[in-house]
Amino acid sequence: MSKEYHSFVELLKDAHHRLDQIERDIMMINEVCTRIEHQQLIKHVK
Repeated sequence: MSKEYHSFVELLKDAHHRLDQIERDIMMINEVCTRIEHQQLIKHVK
């Protein structure tokens, strides 16, 4: 394998890892938003 190709593969692996992290962060943010919406609904009902 050429050095450039190896470097490119490492960049792709890093990008893939970062996207996985972003996906987990988005799921966590989504969960928080769902809880906030639920709390707002409860406040409106009371």
